[in-house]
Amino acid sequence: MKVILFTLLDYYKNLLEKFNTSETLSKKDILEILLTRDGINKALSNRVKPSSYTILKIEYLDGKLKHNADKLTQFINLAEYRNNFPKPADAWWWYLDIYVEEKNRKSHPWNRFDCFFRGVRGISVIGNIAISLRLARLFFSSTSEFLAAVAIVPFILSLFQAQSELTETGEKGFDKLLEKVKVPQHFHEETKLGFSLLMTGLLLVIWLNLPSISNRYKLAGIKLQ
Repeated sequence: MKVILFTLLDYYKNLLEKFNTSETLSKKDILEILLTRDGINKALSNRVKPSSYTILKIEYLDGKLKHNADKLTQFINLAEYRNNFPKPADAWWWYLDIYVEEKNRKSHPWNRFDCFFRGVRGISVIGNIAISLRLARLFFSSTSEFLAAVAIVPFILSLFQAQSELTETGEKGFDKLLEKVKVPQHFHEETKLGFSLLMTGLLLVIWLNLPSISNRYKLAGIKLQ
């Protein structure tokens, strides 16, 4: 099996040389690279104990493949092949398109502030939930069906926002929604923060107008008396 592994590594190395000698690669060339990497992985899983030299060589060649991932993904739709021929998650070479997307996302100038935006958004979400719960208690304790109906809207919106922020499914769903409306990926965090602050503004408007709302119902009660 070691002989097979060494043969595959040499073949893998020769295939990767095409990145240096050719401006374009055919789908056949790319599939040959990926399938050869499959073969190396299979050889390693067959109780072959690789030497330190072999491990370093695989690491070097894999690094070369990742370095050329941008070029590779220009000539093949890996998602299509994953759908037609399912691959395990640890076969990372079949997911190079996702690797490229993540690398580009992290390297984009706007994404440098994502941690800050997430932090502000987290504070905003907690504040929105707290205000919504307080408003819900005040309005649902009143005898006005209209006020109770008004309270439902921000309360439901806050729950929706919390789900989109605090659950993985909700976050992915929100990201897909932003992609559908053609919001660039590097503006996703800013858009989420904008939505959160908009919710905060709406809730604060209702909260600051509570005295006015109370006075209106008080005057209406006096007139009825």
